[in-house]
Amino acid sequence: MKGGKSKADGKSTDAALKPRAAGRSKKAVKDPNKPKRPPSAFFVFMEEFRKVFKEKNPNNKSVAAVSFINAVLWPCCSNQDKATYKAKADKRKAEYEKTMDAYNKKQVQTNPSLLLFQLPVYSSELGSYSSFPEFIWE
Repeated sequence: MKGGKSKADGKSTDAALKPRAAGRSKKAVKDPNKPKRPPSAFFVFMEEFRKVFKEKNPNNKSVAAVSFINAVLWPCCSNQDKATYKAKADKRKAEYEKTMDAYNKKQVQTNPSLLLFQLPVYSSELGSYSSFPEFIWE
């Protein structure tokens, strides 16, 4: 280039190497006792497919290959096949909601100050949102 500066000349890599500012907030610590969210119908399908695939191909260690095959097979499944996986996923979701209700009750009992910051909660029994969970008033 004739006499001009390149864009890279003006940038300093020192800024990228500096530690972050102390005032930045850190990620919230996750509770290890909190139940994991249930898988969707697609992920239930993936679980079952992985088991079959590993039995037939024990030497294949590629996660990408299994994921690619899953992504190709899922849209090709009939609605009846998808309905079975949807039913399994719904069953897991119902179990998850029960365990989350129990978890939330336990959290409020151990730390009543959580009631001050309570957000609207979806009640599976009522089928709607309530301003406070029902167990608060019990």
